[in-house]
Amino acid sequence: MIHFKDILLEAMRPNVATTIFAKYGVRNAAHLDKGQLRKYYMALAKRNHSDAGGKDEDMKWINAAYDVLKKNAKDVIDVELKPEDKLVTVFFTDANSGETLQEGQCNHAEYSEIINKLNEDGIEFTAAPPNQKYYDTVNDEWLVASIAILIDPTDFYMVQQYIEPFFKH
Repeated sequence: MIHFKDILLEAMRPNVATTIFAKYGVRNAAHLDKGQLRKYYMALAKRNHSDAGGKDEDMKWINAAYDVLKKNAKDVIDVELKPEDKLVTVFFTDANSGETLQEGQCNHAEYSEIINKLNEDGIEFTAAPPNQKYYDTVNDEWLVASIAILIDPTDFYMVQQYIEPFFKH
């Protein structure tokens, strides 16, 4: 039996592949060279693979998009991702019910700005996992794939307007 989704995967074009990578936080994937594209792909696979708690369906789309994008990518060897391109998934979570209030991806500078703003406004929150180093400033890389920020829903709705722009990647 042939499924429509399988046809979409087989006949995927670069613009669709770019859109899929954007859905997972990788901007302008069609303009990346092979080295950059591979590093982003490996980061996406690390976060979305079923062995890491991800979904097989997500990996199917990511793999198909990567196959299309790498055919058109330029050859450049060993290009490092810039710190502003290294993203982490942040979940704003209701501290009482555990319900996700908002989810998005941001880089280290944006994450720091969000945390500073919450502190400036006197908002009580807890980052989880607690008591853990999330970012290695020496190597400019995230040490976690995601961070949950546990917050009271009333406080979240007060600060939501300044959080939203960070998640518009």
